[in-house]
Amino acid sequence: MSYSNINRKLLKRCIEKRAKELNIIIEKDIDELLDKYENMGNRKNISTQFLMLKETFTRELSASLNWNKTIVLNPEWAIQLVLDNENAENAFLITLGHEITHNERDFTDRHAYFRNKKVHQLGK
Repeated sequence: MSYSNINRKLLKRCIEKRAKELNIIIEKDIDELLDKYENMGNRKNISTQFLMLKETFTRELSASLNWNKTIVLNPEWAIQLVLDNENAENAFLITLGHEITHNERDFTDRHAYFRNKKVHQLGK
């Protein structure tokens, strides 16, 4: 069994466990929903993956763009999205946009910012 299959099985168990804790019945196919959200970043040649190894035991949402153009999301994102948290999808889309801009270098490089700031201060 591949890592991605194991990851998906564990992810589904986390979602089902939380649903049981909250007395929520999941009416939609979990795999279809996870596939839908994991494919959202593909428009910009960036893959998206819910990863069980990323901050698994926290209930805080976490996402980051890694070196091979993959937005890695912790399991809490999958839980919130599948359990239909009303604000989760909008927050997810905003987060994807934020991470994609890191790839496109739309955000200022903070190291360059501080280097330039020091250069300007020295010139005074």
